[in-house]
Amino acid sequence: MNRQIFPFLRISAIAVLIFMHQAARPAENKIALSTNLLGYAALATINADIGIALQRHWSLHAGGRYNPFSYGHGADRFHIKQGSGYLQARYWPWYSFSGWYAGGKLQFSRFNTGGILSGKTRQGDAAGFGIEGGYALMLGKSINLEFSIGIWSGWTSFAEYSSPRCGPMEREVRKFFIFPDDVKISIQILF
Repeated sequence: MNRQIFPFLRISAIAVLIFMHQAARPAENKIALSTNLLGYAALATINADIGIALQRHWSLHAGGRYNPFSYGHGADRFHIKQGSGYLQARYWPWYSFSGWYAGGKLQFSRFNTGGILSGKTRQGDAAGFGIEGGYALMLGKSINLEFSIGIWSGWTSFAEYSSPRCGPMEREVRKFFIFPDDVKISIQILF
């Protein structure tokens, strides 16, 4: 799976960077650092996003999520372990980091989930592209509250095991997926 995903991600990331470089003009040089408060409700998933205003209407963002935690013991063990990263371009009709926006992103995730809805565990990779829309509410000169939702689509490859810990592998799956992603209520600090 990795051999198929990494060339796709490299080519896509290079294309996004070239596009953003061509669209870049002097901006207000604003940098935004944010964290999704709802992300911590997903079993304490640590997350961060950094954004750079390229010009009045465009910003480029990079971010990630990380969750190394497991909860419970034995048969009651559950987890949403993951390491994810993304590169996103956003268009702001008014000004960067204020008001409505629409964006597109490339994302990769390595995951290990289990024990949440069933006794099975899934461990694998996912990569693809997504779209997102949202609104940044200015609370002050250098702080925003951002609301957003997105859809992620791409390819995944995972192994399914019969229990959350050390169970025998039942099957390997490779498939296309599409699902809601990045439901966010974020605190954003502007520099």
